[in-house]
Amino acid sequence: TTFVPLGESAFSDLAVNPYNEHEFYISMTRSIPGKQVYKGSGTSTISWENISTGLPALPVNCLLYRNGSSLNELFAGTDAGVYYRNDSLDSWVPFGNGMPLTVISDLNIDYTTNELYASTFGRGIYKASLCFDPINFDPIFISNNEVWNDKIVTDDVIIITGAQLTILGTVQMGRDRHIVVQKGGKLIVNGGKITNGCSNHPWKGITLQGTSSGTQNPLDQGIVHLFNGSIIENAIIGIHCVNPAIPIDGSGSAGEPSSLVKGGGIVFAYESRFVNNQVAVQFEKYDKNSISRFERCTFEINGSLLPGINPVNMSRFNEVSGINVLGCTFKVSSSHDKLINGIYAYHSSFAVDRKCSGDNCSEQTLSSFENLNYAVYSLSRTGGKTFSVRYANFTKNRRGVFANSTENLRISNNNFFMYSKNPFGDNNISGIYLDKCTGYIVEENELRNMETIAGYITYGMYINNSGTANNMVYNNKLFNCNYGITALDKNRNADGSAGLLLKCNQFTNVKMDIAVIKTIPNATGMGIAASQGSYNILKPDCKDPAGNLFSLLTINDYWSIRNECEPIDYYHHNPASMPRVEPTNTINTKLYDTGLNFSIETCCPPNTTGGGSSSIDEVTLAYKSEADTASILLTALIDDGNTDNKVVDVNLAFPSEAMLVRDDLLQISPYVSDTVIKTAINREELLNNAMLRDIMVANPHSAKSEPLMQELDMRLDPMPEYMRDEILEGVFLLSDKELLEARRNMNQSLYQYGFNRLLSACLSDSTTMHVDSLITLLSADGSFNSLLKQAWILLETGDTTGALNQISNIRSQLELTSEEYNELNQQQSYLQWIIANPIVDEIATETLVNFMQSSSSSVSSAARSVLVANNMMVYDEPYLKPDLTKSIEIRTPKKISAIPSEFFLKVYPNPAKEFLTIEYNSCNENTDVAVELFDESGRKVYSQKLIRQFDAIILDTRNFKSGNYIVKLEVDNKTVKSSKVVIVR
Repeated sequence: TTFVPLGESAFSDLAVNPYNEHEFYISMTRSIPGKQVYKGSGTSTISWENISTGLPALPVNCLLYRNGSSLNELFAGTDAGVYYRNDSLDSWVPFGNGMPLTVISDLNIDYTTNELYASTFGRGIYKASLCFDPINFDPIFISNNEVWNDKIVTDDVIIITGAQLTILGTVQMGRDRHIVVQKGGKLIVNGGKITNGCSNHPWKGITLQGTSSGTQNPLDQGIVHLFNGSIIENAIIGIHCVNPAIPIDGSGSAGEPSSLVKGGGIVFAYESRFVNNQVAVQFEKYDKNSISRFERCTFEINGSLLPGINPVNMSRFNEVSGINVLGCTFKVSSSHDKLINGIYAYHSSFAVDRKCSGDNCSEQTLSSFENLNYAVYSLSRTGGKTFSVRYANFTKNRRGVFANSTENLRISNNNFFMYSKNPFGDNNISGIYLDKCTGYIVEENELRNMETIAGYITYGMYINNSGTANNMVYNNKLFNCNYGITALDKNRNADGSAGLLLKCNQFTNVKMDIAVIKTIPNATGMGIAASQGSYNILKPDCKDPAGNLFSLLTINDYWSIRNECEPIDYYHHNPASMPRVEPTNTINTKLYDTGLNFSIETCCPPNTTGGGSSSIDEVTLAYKSEADTASILLTALIDDGNTDNKVVDVNLAFPSEAMLVRDDLLQISPYVSDTVIKTAINREELLNNAMLRDIMVANPHSAKSEPLMQELDMRLDPMPEYMRDEILEGVFLLSDKELLEARRNMNQSLYQYGFNRLLSACLSDSTTMHVDSLITLLSADGSFNSLLKQAWILLETGDTTGALNQISNIRSQLELTSEEYNELNQQQSYLQWIIANPIVDEIATETLVNFMQSSSSSVSSAARSVLVANNMMVYDEPYLKPDLTKSIEIRTPKKISAIPSEFFLKVYPNPAKEFLTIEYNSCNENTDVAVELFDESGRKVYSQKLIRQFDAIILDTRNFKSGNYIVKLEVDNKTVKSSKVVIVR
């Protein structure tokens, strides 16, 4: 028998280390000083160690080993209360925390609440939290490969380079403790759980480090790998990809305000859960493309939150690229009234998508967002990064997807089920909100209002200031909303040849299908693209018309298209084939029935172009070719191919050449430009009202130009109202010029949409795309916007010199318009500031506020994003809606009424040389009216049937001989008025 140095005392209790069957502890019944507790270890031979230092000279009645402890924690119940020790302590210390200084009879631990219970002799039962920190522990360093099952950790854990920690059970972390994974280290959680060890106190979470300038490889990056139902719970930040802040200039200490926070690391999370964390995952600025991914994971807030846990964003991405979120769920329990966002991203590229398995995605898990404030909230500072959200369900969210200043984003194939979210800041609910975004792909989404409580206003899509470029919203379905698609302010260029096209969207039971509105009532140049659809009479194609299907409700205040901005031409299919293709209640919208029959499958097919290639596909290039052909033809036809020369001809013509000018302009009609028509209006001494009327009637587009009509009203000799009305009938006509322009505009829009799809796929691709390929794609387009984007792409790679050179060289690469020149200057200034100010602090606020006042919408919104992301301002997106109490001028065909007088005939000038102006009134519109010219011999030399009851016409006299003539007004073959006139040579 092994000798045991017990003296005259007996055992009072035995505690065994559950993780080492050859290690145990015994306590003694007698109070022999320095001989109360022993540690035994060994197999056949037991080695004993006296560990009594620090205990009072009193009996030890019970011992308790804390299961899962990383420090071999022991509790001793003595006649003078509870004592505690662990491997980091040299002696026992009193364990207070409310425990009595009396005889302790037994000890036990409730591991669910992490509380110690102590029973006494006649004094009752006491409990105390095990969240204590008797001394500042040294961190636990993982320096090789370790495997943990259930464990209680009261200090920090650091996994050093080359080491790996695998967690299979439940690890309970102490208050404010965290796990640090250094670069080259790895944390694997295989079905395990990392949670707080203190019932009312969170732990800090996992800090994942890596080389911010290094690629995604195991040497440069730390790795966290979660799978098989693993759980991260009750942390301040579940996984934080961040390194210690390093001063920009290399001086000072890490963590100073002048330090730049950067990230790194790799996260692989599969079928795992992030539960009740303040932030589940947060990525800081990382210079390369990340391969981090989350597949079939759940991010959730449920039950009661710990004190100190105040979640705002479940996930936050700060200046990172390439993160994939596939088949994941973000949800907040309906019992929570907090406004919590799902994904909050600042200047980041990421993809939300389904998780596919099987051939052709035969099995899939959709991503889902439920009961959130903003499901996805994205801010961008430039056009260098983007995101995509595809195949996701959005349910009971206050806002679905919100994006500010983001280019080439993609939102497609999603389902939005819109409800209210309480409490709410306002009563507006939206599915998709694009705030100063452009180049977007928004297609094949379904948006349904499910809210039945009165007082809420639901917006399916809200598009605010997408700028002057071509954009399209295609093939979406909207149900039961107050407003289907709302376009606010500038979503078109100056003449409307480019802008937002709404195509093939289906509206069902929507109170206002399309609303086009502006913030400032008297602002000009607002609205959407002037041509909504097109028609090619030589090559009819049912994909050319707009193809939207309207609700066609019969309730009050229903509108198919309520356009409070610049007029639009709307091309629709044959309503006999599908009644819903023709809008029934519109404002400032000219309807054009193409006569083409409608089939949803043929006329509005799903888009298939765009796959992340560095070259433009043939289908997209074909649209560009057709647009270029139409542009060349228009250039040749408009003003005979030379507007400047035509302006000179009109300006320099003598009054005696009026007929020559009139005939010349009529000959090229309807291809006379607004510039030339304006010149003609201002040559009042050359062209009288009748001549000018003839020219403008022959060019119906002139009636749609508010500046031209205002110019017309400024003539010294006012044009008679009936002539002006004749011109205004052009508002309801589409000339060959306008049809050709619509074809060009449509093909340009389709080309841009195809190119945007390619660019979006490239920018949001989770795999690294070579910058050279992306630059090649942008060069193939060669537009002003693409050349600008090249500069921002180069900046994202860290090539600041290349970015500055590229943006500077644009002036020599293109002939810029004044608007483009201004845009270039604004973006160049902003780019230079971004490069010079990698850290955004309060000092930068004033400069950023100044950038917000920029005339460049891109710069203004980007600066706002920077301020919002850095908590320097609060921004609530505007939800303006049409004011149905205000009257809007509705242009309708005007029936010209007769002048209430007797028969009238006036002929001038007299004598005449080149032409005669003949004003007449026949008094009755239901008669045959003609004007006839007779020479001195009584021979009829000219006769013209008159269409209108009263009018003024121009009679060309250049082919008549000099002499006396009689002009007669004939009504029903009877002369009712006549006038003598002299023609001279």
